[in-house]
Amino acid sequence: MAENDVISSYEGKKKRTGFEDIPQEWLLMWGAKNLRDAEQLVDVTIIVQGKKIKPCHRVVLAAGSPYFRAMFTHAVVEQVSPEVELKDVDYSAVNSIIDYLYTATVDINDDNAQELLTACSLLQVLGLHGKCRRYIESRLCLQNCIEIYSFAKSLCCKELRDAAFALITRRFTDVITTDAFLAMCKDDVIDVLSADELMVETEERVYEAALTWLAHDVESRGTAISEVFSYIRMTLLEDEFLNECIAQEEMLMTQPSLAAHVAAAQKFKSLLKRQSQSSEAKEAIQAIPNSEDNHASPTQHEIPADQGHSDEANQGENKNQVQTNEEKQNEDFIQAPYFEVLLSGSTQAVKLPLNVRRRAGMATQSLLLFTNGRKTVIFEPGMNRYHCGLSKAEDGRVDLSDDSTAGIDPSMPIMKNAEVFATASGPTYLIGGLELQKTASGTSIKAKVYLFDVERLAWTQRASLPEPRCMMGMGELQGRFCVTGGKGLSQNVTLSDVQVYDFDGDKWERGPDLPKALYGHGCASTRDCLFVIGGKTEDKEIVGTVYTLRSIDDQWTLTSPLQVPRFLLGSTSYAHQRSSSFGDCDLIYVVGGVGEDGALSTVEYLSLTKDKPWKFGEEFPGNRCAQTVTSVNGALSAIGGHVTERTEGHHYESRQKYDVYCLEPVDPDRPLGATRWRQRTSHVRGIAGYLCACTCLRVDPSRIGVNR
Repeated sequence: MAENDVISSYEGKKKRTGFEDIPQEWLLMWGAKNLRDAEQLVDVTIIVQGKKIKPCHRVVLAAGSPYFRAMFTHAVVEQVSPEVELKDVDYSAVNSIIDYLYTATVDINDDNAQELLTACSLLQVLGLHGKCRRYIESRLCLQNCIEIYSFAKSLCCKELRDAAFALITRRFTDVITTDAFLAMCKDDVIDVLSADELMVETEERVYEAALTWLAHDVESRGTAISEVFSYIRMTLLEDEFLNECIAQEEMLMTQPSLAAHVAAAQKFKSLLKRQSQSSEAKEAIQAIPNSEDNHASPTQHEIPADQGHSDEANQGENKNQVQTNEEKQNEDFIQAPYFEVLLSGSTQAVKLPLNVRRRAGMATQSLLLFTNGRKTVIFEPGMNRYHCGLSKAEDGRVDLSDDSTAGIDPSMPIMKNAEVFATASGPTYLIGGLELQKTASGTSIKAKVYLFDVERLAWTQRASLPEPRCMMGMGELQGRFCVTGGKGLSQNVTLSDVQVYDFDGDKWERGPDLPKALYGHGCASTRDCLFVIGGKTEDKEIVGTVYTLRSIDDQWTLTSPLQVPRFLLGSTSYAHQRSSSFGDCDLIYVVGGVGEDGALSTVEYLSLTKDKPWKFGEEFPGNRCAQTVTSVNGALSAIGGHVTERTEGHHYESRQKYDVYCLEPVDPDRPLGATRWRQRTSHVRGIAGYLCACTCLRVDPSRIGVNR
């Protein structure tokens, strides 16, 4: 609201209500501004950056700002000086703040928000300070969260600092790929690397982030190696990585404190492993049944009294005592692990604790979300546990029959063509349901989009997709959710457009179109590549083409085609090493689908590290299409899908399945050897007959439904 609007509003109130009904605060504000405009009773001029602000009243400034009150009520030269100069603030910001004190209005935008907040912090204008802070919080995004964190930290603005830091830790794997991360100062990097809240599945990712930051400017950052890398939690690294990468890294091991840190971590992990093996051995011995043959004769163990204190016995007792002391020290070390470093200029070692706490992201597990909009069920495969809307209980404690109301939200529509996708960075999207939107040129149809809140077990509507569609592909690229092609519902045409969702701005943007209009295709994502696989064309031709969109140039390119053309296939990116994260996926898998002769059972995979064509993998046990293929706790999994079955009337019809299969090694000791599909769950309960879409979430189960 502009200043003139305040007066207009005031004049309007006077005409409508009568002079005596106008609130006194309006009269005071209007009167003070009127006096200032007329330059009556003004007694001070504020100077900023060499420019004078319109004269104002000390009493108004002091009433609205504790800073000015202290200045004008104490025996300092500014108390009586007709001109007061302020330093280290922006002229436009101070001018806007003084106008705000007279009008209670201000225009906050992207160009002035930070300068206004800086000036408000100095002048202690709390009401406007809060407005500026909330505005900047609303503009937080992946691209500016680091800058805003540093800015808020410099102003000691805790609320804004915490909001920016929460975004950094929540989207850590995306943040570390930005230029802003590379430009961070040492202290801010340490804030991030030391955070328990990091949403990262492996400590190796934190180490790689630190290494990337260091490599960006080794010359000036080399002196900070010891301090920065001390915040890597060495005990959380895989044994192989710790022993063969870290311990062999000369740059790190030449730092005495880091060498001691690594040695202590190796000792801690070794003792833990030994303790675990010892416990397993004891359990195995206790499981052996007793027999008389295993009991020695009492006379075999009798020791003459005069030999009880022999030298040999004493030596054995001392030896046992030494072993006991060593074991006690090891137990103490496991309970409170530490490493020792020498203080600069001192010969005395100081004990520093080893940080063994897991990061927030390490508590996440793979859960399966099934939904058709109105009904939503989350299933934990490993625990056989369900989370259904307002209920959360072990299997069997709530009604999970297929016709139960568990997980139903009456405010949500039932979606016949629902599509759901969980991004690696956290957000889970549901697309389905039609929305009519009237415009100047007529009425348009859009597809509704919802965002899942795992803590409330509820959906929140977001900006609708411009063109409603079904059988589209969904993936992500550099943390951006992408919708590719599909069958248009409004005009029944095959689409080639790519829609990219701006999470922070809640809007859809047009990406680079597919080289060919497709529907029923598969999608797979790595951190910097999006793959579109197979599908059907406008002419209903089933194709095996594979297109790749790279974030570096936003251009589609052809890559190695499938061995068998197919559509309605299941597809995913996959890391064959269990410890690898989303960004380390080295394989693309496709499972089943529909070929020229019907549903398929064949499986193909493509290596992203080798320049070789697609290869056939272990065949799925049955012909299926439209399966959800994903990684569940490190295992390649195929969920549900459609099969063609013969009915009692000797007709064939498509039926949806609700089972879970995993591709597992035949020999557990050879995880990269021969594999086979094994059914983990024969029937996910509570969803039969609902035509639910499925996706895999990576969440901390303890956070599910905490705010419902």
